[in-house]
Amino acid sequence: MIDLSKQRTAVYRFYDNRDQLLYVGVAVDVVSRWRYHQGWSTWWPLHHRSEVQWLGRLTQKSHTTD
Repeated sequence: MIDLSKQRTAVYRFYDNRDQLLYVGVAVDVVSRWRYHQGWSTWWPLHHRSEVQWLGRLTQKSHTTD
């Protein structure tokens, strides 16, 4: 199991050729996650560009929901 408290987290977005948002995701390992999307996501062939925003490390508080 990955200790998320030691990993940086990325929020990534994919857009089509008209700059319409197709997907927003969160991942620690962006490359592996994108490989998954490439093989399984129906929107993947439509994507034209992507953005990645690196955030700090997740904390236990980040995982709780009220």
